[in-house]
Amino acid sequence: MTELDEILAARGFEHRAAQDRLYTHLTQLEHDGVIAQAGTGTGKSLGILAAAAHHARQSSEQSIIVTPTLTLMNQYRDGDTPWAIKAYDDLWFVEV
Repeated sequence: MTELDEILAARGFEHRAAQDRLYTHLTQLEHDGVIAQAGTGTGKSLGILAAAAHHARQSSEQSIIVTPTLTLMNQYRDGDTPWAIKAYDDLWFVEV
């Protein structure tokens, strides 16, 4: 089971093709830093959180997620991160 499977199961959501591609791309990168862009409704927030969890588990390193708007930051904080906390009880999530 992948980290994406875990967070989608916790949330009760189905996979989306664009979300799967984003997660796969992010988890296969071999360098530091990435800028990800995807359309509205593709599930990028959960895909990015899942990739960050994968990175943490594989490397024991942290990830920083930066958003261009306060609205999107609030979506992560209030909407998606609580589900990530439930899905990944072995990891820590911190808001700065």
